[in-house]
Amino acid sequence: MKFYSRQEWLRTAERNVSWFRRGRSCGWLKTASVNLVVGDHQYTTKHEHLLDLSHDVMQRLYPHIQKVIGTDTAEEWVRSRGYYETVTPDGGSEFKRDGIMNVYLSPLDLKNAKAVVDATEYFLGEFDVGVMSQTYETWGDAPDKPPGGAKSNDPRVARLKVRMGKPKEVDDPPELNLANASAHTIFSGILNYPNEIDGLGMPIWELKRRVETALSSDMFLKEWEEESVDEQSPGGARFIFPGHDVEYYRSKLDQILKIAEWAENHGYRTLSLV
Repeated sequence: MKFYSRQEWLRTAERNVSWFRRGRSCGWLKTASVNLVVGDHQYTTKHEHLLDLSHDVMQRLYPHIQKVIGTDTAEEWVRSRGYYETVTPDGGSEFKRDGIMNVYLSPLDLKNAKAVVDATEYFLGEFDVGVMSQTYETWGDAPDKPPGGAKSNDPRVARLKVRMGKPKEVDDPPELNLANASAHTIFSGILNYPNEIDGLGMPIWELKRRVETALSSDMFLKEWEEESVDEQSPGGARFIFPGHDVEYYRSKLDQILKIAEWAENHGYRTLSLV
């Protein structure tokens, strides 16, 4: 990748302003978000509450249980309630760190249901979550009628009383998440990286030079300011954009530097956009 001198880089980036704004006005930018991450650093999984936890447990549980009870049986199992509604906190426990985690089991037989519950407990343990007790409910215990083919003694749900440990102190880098359009403005525009930024890897020393150059000129950053927008076409959706000023860009560029410095101090050489 070519590295520009300060003067050459500023001239090149300035030429991109009108091009980029035309692209945004034509609507070719996606609305997804982009994260700036450190090389191959293994980020610590953080769970604020049981709802967070249940999603990650299911992501580990399902591929495993397909191998244990068979793909067809596993697909039928999750299809009965929906992927993220199969292992889910009980009502009132969603945003707590202890409570009841429900594992819905229909239409599994007792053997497969036990395999699912055992695996769920295992993956909860991987996240340092204690299972204090478990109880099973059958269709005979439920007020609802069992679905076709189910017997009254078939398992319906397992209720696991769980407790998450205290949040651990972790040594992860600072975080930066940007809307796709903002990421393009900053990385493809201000920092003059390629237009296709998804998966872009950037050597830290070069990224820092580009960021420091941009931060050295408020006049240059002012060229990228965008006014707020609140528009609605007749019968269409309302579009709201808060606008970006120099301080916004300075705060994001400062955050990029913090991430880069953390990475350097921990022996990493690249940052990536994902």
